[in-house]
Amino acid sequence: GATLKQGQRYWYYYIIDGYHVSHDPARESVTEPTTSRKLNVLDIPSAKTTAQPPTEAAARASAKAARHERRISSSTVPKGRSLSPSQIKSPRPTRPTETSTIRSESYHANVEQLSRKMAAAHLSEQESSEEESSEEDSDA
Repeated sequence: GATLKQGQRYWYYYIIDGYHVSHDPARESVTEPTTSRKLNVLDIPSAKTTAQPPTEAAARASAKAARHERRISSSTVPKGRSLSPSQIKSPRPTRPTETSTIRSESYHANVEQLSRKMAAAHLSEQESSEEESSEEDSDA
């Protein structure tokens, strides 16, 4: 019952610390229309039944069909109502406060300070060439 079937498309997201919902931005994703939740896409390839090398015409037709299928499947979005986070079966975190430093805004002041410092910094061509020559002198 819980195995993935070949030739099917599945959608998934991550639950962090037991209740934070997230997705992997580095992977293909779609937006679920009812909750506006971003879901990653997992396409399970279908089983190949033929072991013979395809002819050139068959290869072109197959490539065209795959492009068409990809175009159609990328626009498909999961339909229906999604589960609420309380209904999702996921492992409970062993240390739920471990990511609290990442979620907190404690680094915000440092980023603002660094941004101001970088915005105020100005380098001219002369300063840049002086730094390069001093680096060359220190290498010798």
